[in-house]
Amino acid sequence: MKKIVVASLLLVSSSALANPTSGGATLVGNWLCEAVVYHGNLAIQTKNRVHYQSNGRANETIQVNHYENGELRATGNVRLGYGWELLGGRQRMSNMTIDAYEVYDHVTKQSANFGEVALLKQNLIDQYQTHPWQTITFIDENMHQYTADDGATGICLREVAP
Repeated sequence: MKKIVVASLLLVSSSALANPTSGGATLVGNWLCEAVVYHGNLAIQTKNRVHYQSNGRANETIQVNHYENGELRATGNVRLGYGWELLGGRQRMSNMTIDAYEVYDHVTKQSANFGEVALLKQNLIDQYQTHPWQTITFIDENMHQYTADDGATGICLREVAP
């Protein structure tokens, strides 16, 4: 089960990263992103909250829910930081650090142990180093879609102060 959760995090944990683009749209600020990826009877849902800073750094928290045949099987929470930049409509992530990584298996009622967490963290960093690029499509200044090179897609909404 933990291998499936690892794959889930690797497939869809990235949200969008980008510098200001032509037309005035920018990712600097706070965003809420969601994605669902289906693999047969498996569904992987991610909810990300990202703070993009104008200095090229980002902080992100990711909640992953893994479902099998409609039943919640595992959950994961990740908190990370990284550099980001936009090059010709494609964005790149670099220098990732993972501050927190938790996995809970609802079937065995156990959390991942220290050794498993260390391996999961390294696998996530390796995945981002292998696929650091994604494409950003702005719908408007407060909404965009991201498509990662590994095929993951999601929608992000800017958090707007009331």
